[in-house]
Amino acid sequence: MGTIKRYATGKGNASKAEVMEAMRRKGHSPVDDNAADALAILHYALDEEVMP
Repeated sequence: MGTIKRYATGKGNASKAEVMEAMRRKGHSPVDDNAADALAILHYALDEEVMP
């Protein structure tokens, strides 16, 4: 998950709260850290064109 945290926040050892805040800055309202992680993964996949 370090890659996703680094993508979302700029540091691979970001806290759950930092990932949540990063997703809020992107305009989302994650209800918990799992939702924030899912959003971060989605943004990473879209930006890196990982999805087919």
